[in-house]
Amino acid sequence: MKKLLLSLLPSIVAGILAGCSTTSMSPSAGSSGAAGGVEAGFESLFDGQSLNGWQQLNKKGEGYGVKDGFIFCARGGGGNLMTEKEYANFILRFEFRLEPGSNNGLAIRAPAQAGSLAYDGMELQIIDNTAEKYAKLRPAQYHGSLYDVAPAKRGALRPVGEWNRQEVYCNGRRIRVTLNGKVILDVDINSVTDAKTIQKHPGLFREKGRVGFLGHNDYLEIRSIRIRELPSPRVINRPDAAFELLFNGENLAGWQGAFDSAVQVAAPEQKAKDVNQQIANVSMESHWGVLDGVIVNDGLGGNILSTQDYADHELQLEYKLNLGAAGGVLLRNTPRVVIQSRETTGNSERLGSGGLSDGTSVYRKPISYGDHFTGDWNRMRVIVAGANAHVFVNNHLVVKNVPVKNILSTGAPGLAGGKGVVFYRSIYGRPIGALPRPPEPAKAGDSSPVTNEPPRTEKRGLFDIFRRKKTETPETAPETLPAPPAEPTVKEMKLKESK
Repeated sequence: MKKLLLSLLPSIVAGILAGCSTTSMSPSAGSSGAAGGVEAGFESLFDGQSLNGWQQLNKKGEGYGVKDGFIFCARGGGGNLMTEKEYANFILRFEFRLEPGSNNGLAIRAPAQAGSLAYDGMELQIIDNTAEKYAKLRPAQYHGSLYDVAPAKRGALRPVGEWNRQEVYCNGRRIRVTLNGKVILDVDINSVTDAKTIQKHPGLFREKGRVGFLGHNDYLEIRSIRIRELPSPRVINRPDAAFELLFNGENLAGWQGAFDSAVQVAAPEQKAKDVNQQIANVSMESHWGVLDGVIVNDGLGGNILSTQDYADHELQLEYKLNLGAAGGVLLRNTPRVVIQSRETTGNSERLGSGGLSDGTSVYRKPISYGDHFTGDWNRMRVIVAGANAHVFVNNHLVVKNVPVKNILSTGAPGLAGGKGVVFYRSIYGRPIGALPRPPEPAKAGDSSPVTNEPPRTEKRGLFDIFRRKKTETPETAPETLPAPPAEPTVKEMKLKESK
């Protein structure tokens, strides 16, 4: 008997240890807040003992607290509990436990602000689907749904009072929710095409933000919160699969001058159109060009337009300003999104980029300042849905669902001639509600070599200065270039070149 007990002792001890490792609620140092350590590649967001690394916004009642190795949202309390750090692409894993009627939300890519984040960010529902009071919710309001945008499948929640395990995969425009081993939501944000939904939810297009829990006065327990950041590559002049390349990085193919009423000619309709387009193209060739993969405008001349028309669409581009300069983005041919800095000449209110202008004045000022320092690259994204627009500057929402004056139902995006030297690159477009169109095939017999230079005319204005300084790229050029001189005559240009 004694020998039998001794032979069984190792297995008994192993069983006791195994049982302890699966039932303990007190995490050790470096733990994710539940039993065991964090998976390889993941980072714990909860130390099991405190709210270090978290920020409570708009705290209600007792807000959030910690006990027995988990975070709880107090009954009758809540508010927004947000990470201090921002995340772009990631895999988030956590466990949660509901009580009857619990209602909360998981914020992703959200700004650090109080109030509802289902619109300025994104909210994935955390809710007791079985509660009678929620029997008549809209489909996209049940657990795991992207709130009021995309409904999740039901049936994967465990009974109230049991722990659930959830994973959220957020990579680019793909959002996938796995609950207790079952995929309940798999949505591509680019598949959202309803104009009213897009107008209401600018946060769908936010590229980076906080993760957090959104309390609605109901009790909730959360533990084992960990995250793995995914790479967010971005290559200059190379769009994501859903976008069309509007600037090829080599020349101004696919662009044309915009008509200027001040220099238009009067003639039979088609002839006038052809002549006016030629005039506009001469202006473009004189004051716009490409240098080392970047479109450069000398601050003179008119606007230019892509040859690609859109109805509802998303436009992305990067821009950089010299000191005192200003430019802009055209939407469907005419309305303008302003590009400027606090140092832009004449900007007495020291506004940043993103405001909306009718060509004479800014009728909608940006609600926040998103620009980097003058001379640094900035990233702008404009979403046009119906007659309204959202504008992001460096992931700051600076214009939110504003009607755009005088906007056409369809038209081309473009760049506005301004003042001072402005640089543009990585210009992409995405039609909303349609697949990207393939590039047009080359015309038969067109054997023209690809060149980094746009067609030349006799007068090149300030752009000749850039071309003669090929070794001085926009990245290394002096922050402030001399004020543009009056456009020289052909004789003056030849004399200058002979020297």
